[in-house]
Amino acid sequence: MATGKRGARAPFTRLQAEYDGPTEFIATDRSQKPLSYTLVCPAGLPAGTDVRVSVGNVKAFSGIPWRLDGVELQDARGRGREGSEDGRFVIMHVVPGHWRELMRGGDTPAGGGMSGRNRGPVHLCTVLVTTALAPGSRIRFRLAGLLNQQAVDGYMEMRIRRQGAEAFETVGDRVVLRNLPGKVKRLDLRPAQPDEQGRFRVSAFAVDECGNPVTDYTGPLQLIGEGAEDVAEEVEVTKGGRVLIAVDAAADALPLRLHARDADRGLEATSGPLVPKPPTHGVYFGGIHFHTALSIDGDRDLAEAYAYARDYLNLDVIAVTDHAPLGLDWDHTVRVNERFLDEGRFVTIPAWESSNALGHANVFLRTAASTGHPGMWRPETSPSDNPWPDDVIVIPHHTSVNHPVWAKEDYWPNHERGEYWGSYDWTVANERVRLVEMVQARGSMETEWRDDYWGVGATSDTSSVRTALRRGHRVGFVAGTDDHIGFPIQGGGQYIGLTAFLAAELTRDAVWSAMERRRTYATSGMPIVCDFTVNGAPMGSELRLERGKPVRFEAALHGTAPIEVVEIISNDMTIWQAHPGEWDASFEDVELTAALSSSAYFYLRLRQADGHRAWLSPVWVDVR
Repeated sequence: MATGKRGARAPFTRLQAEYDGPTEFIATDRSQKPLSYTLVCPAGLPAGTDVRVSVGNVKAFSGIPWRLDGVELQDARGRGREGSEDGRFVIMHVVPGHWRELMRGGDTPAGGGMSGRNRGPVHLCTVLVTTALAPGSRIRFRLAGLLNQQAVDGYMEMRIRRQGAEAFETVGDRVVLRNLPGKVKRLDLRPAQPDEQGRFRVSAFAVDECGNPVTDYTGPLQLIGEGAEDVAEEVEVTKGGRVLIAVDAAADALPLRLHARDADRGLEATSGPLVPKPPTHGVYFGGIHFHTALSIDGDRDLAEAYAYARDYLNLDVIAVTDHAPLGLDWDHTVRVNERFLDEGRFVTIPAWESSNALGHANVFLRTAASTGHPGMWRPETSPSDNPWPDDVIVIPHHTSVNHPVWAKEDYWPNHERGEYWGSYDWTVANERVRLVEMVQARGSMETEWRDDYWGVGATSDTSSVRTALRRGHRVGFVAGTDDHIGFPIQGGGQYIGLTAFLAAELTRDAVWSAMERRRTYATSGMPIVCDFTVNGAPMGSELRLERGKPVRFEAALHGTAPIEVVEIISNDMTIWQAHPGEWDASFEDVELTAALSSSAYFYLRLRQADGHRAWLSPVWVDVR
């Protein structure tokens, strides 16, 4: 039971908050837990007082798995009945029923809205005391609830507002609600790309069915290299439920995949491919579209999210894209970015999301000093309408969302109805729109028609990635998650939306330069290592070719499962296809067309036997 602190002035000086219920939850357990939260009023409570119960860190698009079972007014002996029955208080606000209501905050019963920038807790119930309560009275809120499926700790608090006051005051301390991971479901091996000495780093850890790392996981892991007959090494998982494995393999032994086995629990996992670094660039993987508690619809501390990305996921690059974090929130974002920046190991990029009426886009800054900060947010327009400075890269995302492209004048009326954006407006060109998000948690945005094989679900006649290419936008491809609970590249217990950067080195400037030059590609969540050139030009390039000269491509593909199909797409058509059926596939000097008559783009996409996919940024060929 948690008891509150004393209030500030009479008759609030002796108010107490008593919590009776669980303080530990299991993220994989989806059964609501009964609890009660009671305001104790030793000196009574004046009429006109508002009393509110709120819960924190449950906002991230999971719905509100809470219910109000009743509000009871008790006397000093704990006897009572539903208080609203005798008119001594009225219920002003109850548990929200839709995620849009979660955006509402502030101190009014229902709150503000998306543009109001509320980042506070969710209000479960607000009552107004209409008749002064006698000394010793108690207001008991009976509730049932649970926290998110991701292991983010929550909290509850009791608050009161005096008659005529604008703000609520907290009674006592917040009640911390621990949200622990569930039982071990699978073993994960996440590799990073080799350092300058050619050494690889592989993170091994166990997760529950929702993808939460099981931090108390311990025990021995047997490691073997692909093709080896005997166990190469045994490592012990002892701290934090993870172990970092160093692999120093000879170049002629690569590509190599590391296999780990927990014999005691019957768990096995295989890493992504360990591939030597090409002479001109590395292939670095990152999560560059996710949200934290700095977003009005997100949960989890930013620093915790970055530490998870670095220490468990073993990512090379990270960028949080919270919704236009203004003022102190932006200052905090920049500070965390700079604190975690470790060039050569872990690159952080200052970024934010511009959520607009005519589409959403993420904005990536070359340096934190760029003027392309969240102060440039113009919600009633398209991100492409903004005069962005040259040191930002703008990346539209979920471009096809089953909505029409809105007219600008429709923004505020639609906003009032709880709709926050339409499909992306590709009629507007902007030089700083260098990339587009091909895939995220909502699926692929590749085509304007549904395509289950390639994961296209949300469609729009005017806003797909192919539409953008058809209109002449020369955009490369990235991937995102759009996760709102601080788990980069993860959603629903599965990996989603991993971006690869073909950068000269693992520094912020080199990664940003790769984005500027469109040297990127998208995967659905796995570190599939790819290289692709057209007539010797790398992905993202623009080249000129004499009329009638053949177009040829080369590719080296290293999967995380057998590669089922490889296709080349050009000007909306599949012009070449292969079915390797192997984990590694290479294609050399393959002729695509002998007589290119006009300009065209060419991009490669692949699908693995496990359903994971990759889309490599196009090469544009202009005929002279």
